[in-house]
Amino acid sequence: MSAIPPRPDDLHPVGASPVPTGDAPTWGIGQALLAYIAAFAAAAVVSVPIFALFGSSDTVAVAVNAVVAIVIAGALVWWLAVRHPGWRTSVGLRAAAPLRDLAAGLAFGAVVYPVVAIAVASTLGFLLQRLSGGSVKTPDQVPSDLPPLGIAFVVVYALVIAPAGEEFFFRGVLFSAARARLGLWPGALFSGLLFGLIHYVPAPWPDAVLLMAVMVPTGMAFAWIRARRASLYASIGAHVAFNVIGLVLIYATR
Repeated sequence: MSAIPPRPDDLHPVGASPVPTGDAPTWGIGQALLAYIAAFAAAAVVSVPIFALFGSSDTVAVAVNAVVAIVIAGALVWWLAVRHPGWRTSVGLRAAAPLRDLAAGLAFGAVVYPVVAIAVASTLGFLLQRLSGGSVKTPDQVPSDLPPLGIAFVVVYALVIAPAGEEFFFRGVLFSAARARLGLWPGALFSGLLFGLIHYVPAPWPDAVLLMAVMVPTGMAFAWIRARRASLYASIGAHVAFNVIGLVLIYATR
């Protein structure tokens, strides 16, 4: 009696986008979120003496944001190293050609920015304007009138620390776990929603919602390039390019 081979779609259901066994994370979505919350709490504790020593100027606030991001990333690395050996492959840090992936991500991010800024932001802005009855714009994420040291902190944070730190968690740790359990696009949406939430800025509610809403498809796009290239370097590159364009436009229009 001959065995009938399984259909290809039985092995890999369409749309499931399974993660290769060797790349699947050994942590779950809940574990990733709890680890992030614990890391954020540790970073908050570290930030208190910095504000106490140096005050709460805009320059200090930018510097503290950088410190917080570094502490969070360091705490997550410690957690992964202790509890999840082999984590580098799962988060996408063992890519075969990291520089090529980084370059591909830079090109992709340069395309994502105008799509998000023109198509997505304008549509959402129009809808929020109709709902609120007033003008709507994305709130300023970079303080104005910073001294040269503050501007230097902003550049380093926006182009190095934030892309590396945010991509490490949202596309490396969280999206990897969500994709393994939910599939590519549900995982991208889940991580994108949380990515949008962390971009809350105190502002009138339509402005704050606009910024957070725009970051959701942005995060999903970063998740796609991370999955497409099987490399965290690709989403880091996309994030860097996105922030470069945004930062240039911010200072060019002031």
